[in-house]
Amino acid sequence: MKPIRTSTAACLLLGLATGGPGCGSERARLQSLSPVERAAAIIDVVRVRDRQAVPKLVGLLEDPDRGVRMFAITALVDLCGDDFGYRYFAAEAQRADAVARWREALRTGQVRVVPAADPPTSAPASGEVTLSHP
Repeated sequence: MKPIRTSTAACLLLGLATGGPGCGSERARLQSLSPVERAAAIIDVVRVRDRQAVPKLVGLLEDPDRGVRMFAITALVDLCGDDFGYRYFAAEAQRADAVARWREALRTGQVRVVPAADPPTSAPASGEVTLSHP
């Protein structure tokens, strides 16, 4: 298991604490060469609930960076309420099957952005990641 680099985690936490970078198009930043920038853009996409970014988030499920894949699926679950069996840490073949399910759901109109969930009233379960912030 390849851990997320400390600098990646620190940058992402800084983005959460400050409300995100707030500059440029979130969707354009999803294609950045920097995994840190892609992950920060994912946070911004969730913050503004950008439904047009959903296909790009699905594309990021195939990102070579495990951390970006984790943020992408967490964002998709937050935005769409489903994971279609995707596990960011699974073997590439298993991830490919789930990505195919995501793409089919997009093609057939089964994917919809759901209203934002109320913030949790208690601390997240151990290992749970949340992208939303006040």
